[in-house]
Amino acid sequence: MAVPKVTRRSVATEVATILDSPEVAELVERIDGLKLRKRRGYGTRTLIGGCLVRSIYALPTWTRTVQLIAEHAALAERYERALATGENLFSMQDARNLIRHGGLRSDRDILQFDPALSYGLVEYLRTLEMLALHGWSPRRCVPHGGHQFALNIAVGLGLGGNESYPQVFAPFGGFADDTPISDSRVKMPDIPGIGFEAKNDLYAVMKPLAEAAPAC
Repeated sequence: MAVPKVTRRSVATEVATILDSPEVAELVERIDGLKLRKRRGYGTRTLIGGCLVRSIYALPTWTRTVQLIAEHAALAERYERALATGENLFSMQDARNLIRHGGLRSDRDILQFDPALSYGLVEYLRTLEMLALHGWSPRRCVPHGGHQFALNIAVGLGLGGNESYPQVFAPFGGFADDTPISDSRVKMPDIPGIGFEAKNDLYAVMKPLAEAAPAC
């Protein structure tokens, strides 16, 4: 007896079905009623959808809410998949303490030190040197921040990637206006510097500040 094959539904369809369920609608209503501070540009339903996609695709679990290194180590012991460290404002010494005592695994976990908020490029280079001494590849680094500075550092130093936040942190987030995006990858524009001038809405903010600055 022939058994008809049932076409597997796409992940997008599965997520949409869950998001349209009465249970999620009730959850959204309850969360919105709490008036919690959320990411600008993202509604509660969108954030829940993001969590579902991460679960289905087994993407790294972002652990910016885990404050204590001891708690992070305990979490790593119980969670086999990749962990990402979240928004890190770390000096080299801070990063070294995390590597020594945070239970992180150099074969899968993702380090997200934000170079702009972690004392700049020179300190970030010190952090990369420290990581190499502890057996970590720079490919395990994916800077937090979603800005042009971190993007240039990620490309120049051969890191594993760089965060980007569409519609968030405007006009600083994102890429130059004519940057092509394909399969979650971007091609860097052939321009000097960080690239402020190639992002029109950001340049409109930066240009008057530069013109108003006193001459050296």
